[in-house]
Amino acid sequence: MQEVWEDANVKIGDVLSDVFGLSGQLMWEALVAGQSSAGEVAQLARGHARKKIAELTAALEGHPMRDAHRFLITRAMRHRAFLADEIEALDQEIARSLTRPDLSQPNSTSIVGSRIWIPSRPSRRVKSFSEQRR
Repeated sequence: MQEVWEDANVKIGDVLSDVFGLSGQLMWEALVAGQSSAGEVAQLARGHARKKIAELTAALEGHPMRDAHRFLITRAMRHRAFLADEIEALDQEIARSLTRPDLSQPNSTSIVGSRIWIPSRPSRRVKSFSEQRR
């Protein structure tokens, strides 16, 4: 994606620390939508990036954003959003699978020092050595 931005002469990566943050996303969406004024696009900056509007305007000046650039950036942003959704789904599944079962249920126990939970089987009480001698 960086190559597409460089080919379009868009240099906001030189100004923003995170081009995928809120400010960066708003700016890329505006560029893809066809907003051509560098000043308008720079005004979309949020948070700490608002202090860099002059630098952002300069970084956005004269960008020859062609339809091919718009197409490639749109596809890349959609792919990034898809991957973010997949990561979120995986995180949720991992969190769900790591939750401990309810030990108040009969016949469940754990192996000491491990996170593995197994059902236990009822067993006879083993008498201690002193009880056996009586």
